[in-house]
Amino acid sequence: MSSSRPIFTFLALWLITIATYASMSLVFPQGSQQLSTFGNLVQCIVPVIANGCLLLNAGTPHWRRNIFWMFLALSCTLWMLGEFDWTYVEVYKHEHAPVMYGGDIVFFLRGIPMMAALALQPHRRRDELQLRLGYLDFVSLLSWWTFLYIFVVFPWMYALPSEAQYNFNYDLISNIQNMVIVGGLAYLWLRSKGAWRLVYANLFGAATLYMLSSVMINVAISTHRYSTGSPYDLPLVSSFLWLALAGFIAYRNRAALESSGDEEPAAPPDNFLGDRTWASRLAMAAAISLPLFAIYSVHYSHEAHEIRDYRTLTTLIASIPLMLIIFARTYIADKDRARLLSRSQQSVENLQRLQAQLVQTEKLVSLGQLAAGNAGAAAGSNIGASRWRAKTSR
Repeated sequence: MSSSRPIFTFLALWLITIATYASMSLVFPQGSQQLSTFGNLVQCIVPVIANGCLLLNAGTPHWRRNIFWMFLALSCTLWMLGEFDWTYVEVYKHEHAPVMYGGDIVFFLRGIPMMAALALQPHRRRDELQLRLGYLDFVSLLSWWTFLYIFVVFPWMYALPSEAQYNFNYDLISNIQNMVIVGGLAYLWLRSKGAWRLVYANLFGAATLYMLSSVMINVAISTHRYSTGSPYDLPLVSSFLWLALAGFIAYRNRAALESSGDEEPAAPPDNFLGDRTWASRLAMAAAISLPLFAIYSVHYSHEAHEIRDYRTLTTLIASIPLMLIIFARTYIADKDRARLLSRSQQSVENLQRLQAQLVQTEKLVSLGQLAAGNAGAAAGSNIGASRWRAKTSR
């Protein structure tokens, strides 16, 4: 009972926070400065709480698990930065944030570290992968999703402003990203065992609640019914508190997480090779997809020419960093192959020298045994001759 008391205390604080937020949304009129200030402050604090609980688990000896929790915390940090900007507009400048808001990209990018965290699969016991390639894969993922956002959403904000199209495209790409995250967590939840299954279940619940809250808030913004501090924010605040609860549960069960990871059987060689190459294949697919976006913009898109020109130029610019990332990844992989080949040649030479030494040792041992045998035979013949002479002398 005492071991579960901190969990119950956290749940009680969660309920108190939600009850207080709901009470404030009913006491103050919607759109008032007091309610806006309260709502923004709470939405700045809950990501900090989630960050602290998630980073409690980033001190293990396993770097993949540490980076997993750091990526989840980075996701909360990006959302918090976007909320800081929103708070600056509403609280400091006393203005309503515009519907077509450039800072929305920060709220969208918060999903990319979470997807990168899921790709690490920290519950699996695998050999340590190379950090440099992992960082490049993350940068490639970040670059492609940023390009996708600029390609889909930004044209309706800068090239040919349209509030309705902006909201529709933003909601579409945001929901796709959230569904990818929820689907990945569901997959890990069903494939894991033991304490990790409980952790993934809570992360899945938090991501699902965030997805539903995002849909509700985006629809309310599109219909001009949303204001900070309204009841629409309750699922959003709860999603961050649930994420904090997942980190706190993982910290409380850190010993069980270690044992469950140790007991998991090793993956077959084919699965291991697949885990090592899927990220590079995704990076290649991201680079190959850019010409397809350009072809669509030029030949198959029915939007105005301003939208087509903007998207074509965006695709050409985005191809530069993605190609540089692929070049850097290939360069590092070639250096690693050369290093492994050199080590293999040294190992072969060492084995050949060892083999020659063993052959020489065997020869010396054989000569020693032959000499010892000859010496024994000579000594035996001398003893026999002495005995014969002794007998004849009698």
